[in-house]
Amino acid sequence: MLRGVDLVRKLLQSSLITSTRRIVHTAFDKHLFFTNVTLSFSLSGIGDILQQHHNIIYKQQTTWDIARTRHMTCTGITVGALCHHWYILLDRKLPGRTLKAVMKKLLVDQLLFSPICLTVFFISLGFFRGGDWDEFFTDIRHKGWRLYAAEWFVWPPAQIINFYWLPTKYRVLYDNTISLLFDIYTSRVCYDIKINKKDILEENKELKNNLEISTVKEVKIKNES
Repeated sequence: MLRGVDLVRKLLQSSLITSTRRIVHTAFDKHLFFTNVTLSFSLSGIGDILQQHHNIIYKQQTTWDIARTRHMTCTGITVGALCHHWYILLDRKLPGRTLKAVMKKLLVDQLLFSPICLTVFFISLGFFRGGDWDEFFTDIRHKGWRLYAAEWFVWPPAQIINFYWLPTKYRVLYDNTISLLFDIYTSRVCYDIKINKKDILEENKELKNNLEISTVKEVKIKNES
């Protein structure tokens, strides 16, 4: 028994463990912002790579789209920076780990921050893709709601663990670890060809109907005058 305890003690005092502790301390105490942003854009890119390889395996695309991965990776920079400051602010305004405090954080996070975060994500994606505001509003209307609805199934139970057990400095790490699978879904929604075609058809149909209604109203006004 003592040999086992001595072995564990020696292992914990080994140079590898000591170096790992030093790296973790430096990353999450001295350079937390840089660490959070790095984690966010790295895992965003990994999520897109996994989704594209899934598409390649199932013959939905032929080659790896590097530009697409680059765009998704870059969105992790803005989203990671936003989440870093949000969790610090949230813990400052709603301190504590009681059930009441956790539920308040959960509701504020899901009802207030989640729509803001999705908006920043689509603005960033449009910017990195070189898109315009029309494309941004189309993405928000046809894709944003899909992601927001999906978030209600993923994040409430995940954030209960996040807000109840984890210190503030580890929230973005946990958030990005959980969101790796969600990033795969995000990549699919943002770049799914069938969804894009459907969006364009629906938008063109709506614009056409609005134009016809406006034309009819103008004709009535002219006839009445």
